[in-house]
Amino acid sequence: MQNKKLFLLIAALVVLLAGFVVWQFTRDNGEAPGTDTATNDQTGNALDRLRIIATGDMIAHDSVIANAQDNGSYDFYSLMQNMQPYFDAADVRFCNEATPAGGEEFGISGFPIFNAPLEWHDGMEQLGCNVINLGTNHTYDKGEGLVDAMVADWQDRDVLATAGAHRNQPEREQISYFEVGDTTFAFLSYSTYSNEPVPNDYSLVMYDEATATSEIMEARENADIVLVSMRWGIEYDTSESAEQREIATTIAEAGADFVFGHGPHTLQPVDRIDRGDGSEAIVWYSLGNFLNTQIPADTLVSVIAVIDLDPDDFSVQSIGALPVYSHYEWSAEEADAQNLLARRNLQMYALDGVDDSYFGRNQLDTTVQAERQHLTNVLNQLTDIKILNTENYLE
Repeated sequence: MQNKKLFLLIAALVVLLAGFVVWQFTRDNGEAPGTDTATNDQTGNALDRLRIIATGDMIAHDSVIANAQDNGSYDFYSLMQNMQPYFDAADVRFCNEATPAGGEEFGISGFPIFNAPLEWHDGMEQLGCNVINLGTNHTYDKGEGLVDAMVADWQDRDVLATAGAHRNQPEREQISYFEVGDTTFAFLSYSTYSNEPVPNDYSLVMYDEATATSEIMEARENADIVLVSMRWGIEYDTSESAEQREIATTIAEAGADFVFGHGPHTLQPVDRIDRGDGSEAIVWYSLGNFLNTQIPADTLVSVIAVIDLDPDDFSVQSIGALPVYSHYEWSAEEADAQNLLARRNLQMYALDGVDDSYFGRNQLDTTVQAERQHLTNVLNQLTDIKILNTENYLE
C-alpha cells in the first residue's frame, strides 16, 4: 500500500512538472511545443524585398569529384561552404546542375561523359539551392536510366522546384509552380542542343518555339513571376549570339520575367527586353560557371546574379552581380604536363575575399582588379548592372 501511494505521488509530480514546462514554453514563445506554425524564413513578402539569385554551371569534373572525396564518401558542400552567407540572404536560389548525378550504379565519371555521385545533390541542397535546372547538353550523357535516377533523387529533397529533365511524358507536361510567401512562381527550362541524341520529348526538354511559347504563356496566366532557364549559346564566347537574342525576344514576349542562360561557360551580357506593354524581361545571356575546375580565368571567375524585387508589386528594385571565384592550386610543372587530377584545394570564394596570390597558385596570369573589370565590361554591354561586394550584398 505504501508503495502504491508513493507511485501515485511521483506520477502526480511528473504531470505537474510537464504542465509547467508547457506553460513556460507557451508564455515565452506564444505556442505549445510541437505546434506546426508557418514561418517567414523563405519569403520576402514580410520584408522590404524578395531576393532571387542565380548561379552558373556546376560541373562535376574528375578533379572536382576527387577534391570532394571524404573517407569513402563525398563532401561537395565543403567546396562551396564560403558561399553560404550569400545563399542565406536570398529567397529563391537558382542553381544549374550542368552535369548529371545518378550515383555509383552508372559509373562515376567526369569529362566528357559525366555522372556524379548522388552526394553532388547533397552539397547543392545543403548550400541552399532550391530551384534546380536539370536540363543541359550533358543531361543524357548516359541515357534514360541516369536521367530517371537523377530526377527521382531530387523528388525527396527540400527544394522548391526542378525543371528541364523528366522520367515520363506526364511529368514533362506539368509546369513547375511554387510559392514563396504569397508570391507564386513558375519555373521552366529548355535546351537548344544535346551531346547525345535524345529519343523522346521528356528526358531532356529541348527548345521548340511553339511549345515554349505556349507553356510560358500558360505559366504567365498562373504565376506572379515566370523564371526560364535556357541552355544555349556558343562555348567560350563572351557575346550573345543572334539565336540567343531571337529566342530571348520570343520567350520574353510570351511572358518570361527572368531568363537565366548558361552553356558558354563564360559570362555574357545582361539585357532588358521591353514587352511593349510597359513591362520588361531581364535576360542573363550566360551566367558562366560556378563550381568547376576549368582552366581559363573567365571560366573560373563568374558571378552570382542578384535580383531584388518589391514583394508587393514584383517591380525590380535592383539588379546586381556578386563576383565569385572557383579556386584550385596547381603547380607550373603540373600545368605544363596537363596533370588535370593534380588540381587540388578546390574552394569557392567571393572575389573580394582573395588577392592576386590566389591566381598565381593556379597559374593564372591575371589580377583581381583585371578580372573584376573584365566581368564589369561584359555584363554591362546592354544595360547597367551593379557590381556588388560582400558588404553591400549582405547589407
